[in-house]
Amino acid sequence: MTKPSFLITIDTEGDNLWHSYRTITTCNTAFIPRFQSLCERFSLKPT
Repeated sequence: MTKPSFLITIDTEGDNLWHSYRTITTCNTAFIPRFQSLCERFSLKPT
């Protein structure tokens, strides 16, 4: 029996890129370590 396959991608756009043209932030990058921990816990390989 084979295991299901998943493709996990990471969107690298800035926060609110389409709503605020004067100030584009990247605060969402603060969640990368939490996401990485989740991937490691389940042996997932994000791309």
